[in-house]
Amino acid sequence: MTATTILATAWPDRVADAASASYPVLVVAVLIGAIIPVIPTGAAVSAAAVLAVHNGGVSLVEVIALAAASAWAGDCAVYALFRWGRRGVTRLVARNLPSFSPDTAEGRSRLDDTRRRLTENGTQVLVVSRLIPGGRLPTLFAASAVRYPWPRYLTGAAFAAAVWAVAYAVMGLLGGSLFSNPLVGIAVTVLATLLVSVIARYVQRWLANRQSTRGGDASGTSGDVRAEVG
Repeated sequence: MTATTILATAWPDRVADAASASYPVLVVAVLIGAIIPVIPTGAAVSAAAVLAVHNGGVSLVEVIALAAASAWAGDCAVYALFRWGRRGVTRLVARNLPSFSPDTAEGRSRLDDTRRRLTENGTQVLVVSRLIPGGRLPTLFAASAVRYPWPRYLTGAAFAAAVWAVAYAVMGLLGGSLFSNPLVGIAVTVLATLLVSVIARYVQRWLANRQSTRGGDASGTSGDVRAEVG
């Protein structure tokens, strides 16, 4: 028996094994990643969607539903921690997110702006923060600081999680359709989602640095004007 024959015989079993484990892995990865943001949860959704494309015993609808439910549960847990957690947790987050600390003028301004945006269109804010890498935790912390109502948060977070799950499932759908080999499709899709996340974080950091530079220039100009007037 040649190596090609062995691979052809074993390949369906490998796909079936991956399919049988995909649901629990998906749920655990997305839930833990939502609470502790160290797991690329979007990549897990896209990988499961690739298996669904190749009929690996995985339903795309179920992938989206499980991913959305797990993300929503994780987001609610984080929001509850921020709302009802001990002061040490809040101080830790404020230390890592100084721009949202109520102890600084910038933090108070940011929180006031967040309160206004959440009041005007809270669901849109939650959706955008869910889709932008690195934007979810600052938004959840700011929402908890301004005491965003629980009923509105639950519905908005559910819609945001659903949009997020559909977006990454579509990426997996496209990746799975381009490659006949599921493993290749998973590898390319995961790399693509990670690359998008890295680029998005870089753009965010660049925009933040540009904004802070402009703010510093404006402050310096204002100080010069006051000095001249004095």
